Amino acid sequence: GTVVYQKKTAYECVDTANVTLSEVAGAWDTALGGVSAQVNYTVKDAQGGDVAVTDGKFVAPASGNYTVSATYGGETKNFTVAVTVPSVSYPAGGVIVNKARLNLEGKIGVQFLVSADESLYNAESGKVVFTVAGETTEVAFKDWTKEGENYIVECQVAAKQMTDTITVKFVDKIGVVSAETEYSVAEYAAAVFAGDNAAAKELVKATLNYGAYAQTYFNYNDENLANAGLYEEGQNPVDNKTSVAEKAVAVSGAAEGVSLKSLSLGLETETELYVLFALADGVAYSDVTFTADGASVEAVETTGGCYIVIKNVAAKDIDKEYTITATYDGNTVIYTVSAQCYISAAFGQMDNVAYNNLLKAIELYNAEANAYFA
Repeated sequence: GTVVYQKKTAYECVDTANVTLSEVAGAWDTALGGVSAQVNYTVKDAQGGDVAVTDGKFVAPASGNYTVSATYGGETKNFTVAVTVPSVSYPAGGVIVNKARLNLEGKIGVQFLVSADESLYNAESGKVVFTVAGETTEVAFKDWTKEGENYIVECQVAAKQMTDTITVKFVDKIGVVSAETEYSVAEYAAAVFAGDNAAAKELVKATLNYGAYAQTYFNYNDENLANAGLYEEGQNPVDNKTSVAEKAVAVSGAAEGVSLKSLSLGLETETELYVLFALADGVAYSDVTFTADGASVEAVETTGGCYIVIKNVAAKDIDKEYTITATYDGNTVIYTVSAQCYISAAFGQMDNVAYNNLLKAIELYNAEANAYFA
C-alpha cells in the first residue's frame, strides 16, 4: 500500500489556474493505479501558505511553484507543480462569450464567438451544451471552429423557434460547468434594429416574418410571434402578397420506368427539398442511380417509388437550381429543380391560408437573403 513515484522532470508545468492533482501526480507514475481518490493531498504556495484542495483539485491564485504532499498508506511523497496562470482571467468553465450573431448561410443558427482557456479544452475533452425547447445538443471542443482569436460554436434552430430561448453552458475537461448564458434569434434582431445597417435590418425583418408564419402554421409558441410589432396594420408584405413566382421543373432525356412524381419541402426543422420518383412495375429503386449536382446520392424507398433529399437549403438558395439525374438500364433522365419550383406548384393548391402564407414568407425571405448576400 505504498505510493511509488518515479520523478520524470524537475517540475510538472501546468498552464492553467485549475489543477487536477491526480493528473499531475500521474507524471510521477503511481504503481497503485486507480486509487487516486484514496490519496490525501495538501498544497502550499511559494510562501508556505495553505491552498484549499476540493475533490482532488486546487485553484492557483497566481503563477508560481506549489508544493504538493500526497499521502497514501501512511507514506507521504512531496513534489512541486509550476503553475502559469493565463493572462486572461477566465470564469468557472474556462470560457468567455464575446459576441453572438446570426448565421443564415445554411440552417438558421445562432453563433457564439468565445475565448476558451485552451489548457481546459482540447481534442479529447471539453464541450458546449445547448438547450432549446427542452432538447439538448452537445458540441465537442474538437468540432468548434476558429475565427481569428475566437472559437465559434453554433446552435441551430428551426424557423418556428426564433423566439425560443437558447440556453448555453460550457463544460471543461475537468467537468467544471460554466454559468448559463441565454440568447435568442429575436434578441439578436433587436440589436440589429438598434444599429444602422439598413440591408441587415430588412433581412432580419424577413427572417422574423418567416419565423412567425412558421409558428402559425405549426401551431408553435404562437402567443409569442417573432414578427410582433414589426409592421403597422395592413403593411405586412406577406399579407399583401397575392402570388408567388412561377417556376417549372425542366426535363431532358428519358429513362423508361423512372419519372419525377412530385417535389416536397420539409420546413419543420430545416429546409429540405424532397424529390420523389415513380417507378414502373419491375423497376427496383436500388437499380436506379441518382446524382444531385454531379454527386451520387442515396435514394429512400417508398410505396411505388423512391425519393432523394437535398438537405440544408439556405435562405439565399430557395431559388437555386439543382441538377438531378436518374439513370436506369443505361438511360438517363435529367431534371432541373429548385425549392422555388415546389413553392410555385404548391401555392394555392391547398385550402390552407396558414400554409400559403408560409410559402409567401419563404419567398420574401429568399429575396432579402439574395439582396443581402449579393
